[in-house]
Amino acid sequence: MTMEQRMDRLAKRNKRLTATPKLLPLALCAVLALSGLPTEIQAQVKNTQSIGFVAGSTHGIGVSYARQNSQTGYGWQVSGFPVWSQGERHLFGAVALFKTLNQGKKGRAFLSFGVAAHYNRSIYEDEHGQVHISNGDDESYGLIFGPGVGLERWFAENFAVSLEIPAAIRVDSDEGFSILPIPNCALAYRW
Repeated sequence: MTMEQRMDRLAKRNKRLTATPKLLPLALCAVLALSGLPTEIQAQVKNTQSIGFVAGSTHGIGVSYARQNSQTGYGWQVSGFPVWSQGERHLFGAVALFKTLNQGKKGRAFLSFGVAAHYNRSIYEDEHGQVHISNGDDESYGLIFGPGVGLERWFAENFAVSLEIPAAIRVDSDEGFSILPIPNCALAYRW
């Protein structure tokens, strides 16, 4: 590899690393602002909020915050998690909108539409401390979105466990395009 090729590769890497962490939160905020639901929900008096952990295809991976209006049944959730180590960079983020179909004393059934994004990059160092950036083979990113139907069960008044089965449409740099029923699971504290 010539010096010019190495400098070009480093310039591209620096541009991606500075742009990607800024674009993901901006995209999530734009989806929430454009949806119009958060302002409608926040204007109502009876809201249920929750914070917890989520793992799934259309709801993302990581820590989540959700807000739902008890009167209208509409709600939203944001989630995300960065894993940044010496050799690996992983960014996860997601936004989901909910509509409660039926609610009882111990739980609810709901419809949702979620959008999740992920980014992964590997960087290697040799034994002399030289940083080697791959030629794009160890970089992946993608978008997963789709509607789903789920159940949420409440325990001890403030804890909730939910399971949802979506039709997850996956578009990413590795596999291209696929539609998979990868479930979403969540454990949350509600108030």
